[in-house]
Amino acid sequence: MRAGWVLIVMGLILGAGLAERVRAQGTISGDANGDCKVDGVDFVVVFNNYGKPTGGGATQGDFSGDGKVDGVDYVILFNHYGQVCQGTPVPTATPTPTPTPVGPTPTPPPIVTGQGIWISSSEIAKLPTSGSAWNAVLSAANGSWGTARLNDNNSMHDVYTLAGALVAVRTGDSTMRAKTIAGLRSAMSSLISRTLELARGLQTYIIAADIIGYHDTGFENWVRDITFARPVPGRDGSGLYNNALTDSTNWGGHERASAIAAALYLRDSRIGELVRAYQEYIGENVSPKTLIYRGTNWQADQNNKAGVNRVGARIQGQDVSGVIPEDWRRGSEFNWPPTLSGYMWEGVQGFTVSAVLLHRAGLVPFTSGNNVLSRVLHQLMDPLNPPNPGINDQPTGDDTWIPWVVNYYAGTNFRTTAANPGKNMGWTDWTHSR
Repeated sequence: MRAGWVLIVMGLILGAGLAERVRAQGTISGDANGDCKVDGVDFVVVFNNYGKPTGGGATQGDFSGDGKVDGVDYVILFNHYGQVCQGTPVPTATPTPTPTPVGPTPTPPPIVTGQGIWISSSEIAKLPTSGSAWNAVLSAANGSWGTARLNDNNSMHDVYTLAGALVAVRTGDSTMRAKTIAGLRSAMSSLISRTLELARGLQTYIIAADIIGYHDTGFENWVRDITFARPVPGRDGSGLYNNALTDSTNWGGHERASAIAAALYLRDSRIGELVRAYQEYIGENVSPKTLIYRGTNWQADQNNKAGVNRVGARIQGQDVSGVIPEDWRRGSEFNWPPTLSGYMWEGVQGFTVSAVLLHRAGLVPFTSGNNVLSRVLHQLMDPLNPPNPGINDQPTGDDTWIPWVVNYYAGTNFRTTAANPGKNMGWTDWTHSR
């Protein structure tokens, strides 16, 4: 595959037959060979050095400057592919013979830097098989799951299927693995209503499939269709992927988590756009900006809105760093202390899954956005923590799995209780206990 892919790219390069290259002043991200454009030559550099440490910087495909060539560098190249430096003249093409491509159709370099988009089999193998957390996941796996209902906000089939995947890998039980596959196939025949219900369950099924290493062609085709093609109604138009790029509410949080899970599971290049949308959501400076905001005075900067208020944000002198404006407004517009609403935690669910998936893929560190999820939980859970105390809104019910994950990846010590399974994730007091 590698030789065939390189020959195809070289054919494109030779076929262009550039008579001359004129170096324009300035540089462009993703340009490895310094010719002021991002093209197949630069793709070959990234491909040949992918997964390797390097001290050569951009010349060896390390566009992020972190000393290695990985998914971050691929996304940089992907986002700038086809661009040229300002002022670069368009070269005159000189026809030359183009070699006939051989070998299979090429695929981009892998994005995931380690096994397991949510958790790996080696990590699961180290988890205990005793204690209340293990007993909970084992009981759920051994119980009756019913059938998948991706049109029902209250369906638990997805998190039970996840429990089955975890137990199957931890115990090596082939019968439990078969039960998990049956759960995944049930999802494929489920009725669909809106992107919200779909996204709450889809991310969980994809993660379960990844955990057991299930890559059946039919299931992959279904994931691809339901995520990127099918016109499921959403808040900002049709289609889960489209809404993942535009919705700034808890709907968008779940939609991004499912679309990110699908892109990583399928090795789909649309992960680049999803990274950009996630970075926009956490307040980073990206372009273009595609999130849609419906208007609320919880936004600390009305001229530069974000999914989460940035570090240092204040409204009427009150610290609102870590506030999720589009979901906090569901209780009321700005007042302090705020009117509590279940949406304050609802907005964190898909958001947390997205953060883990992108972190494990080497694309966006979990602590990006000035440790964004730590700031979110501080605002919700730390009423007595100076100098900027938050509110006393402790997680209950299907939100109790979240602090376990944030503590695990951010090194924080937010209060935890037994983790009830949520709308999209669960069992984290077993998988993410420190």
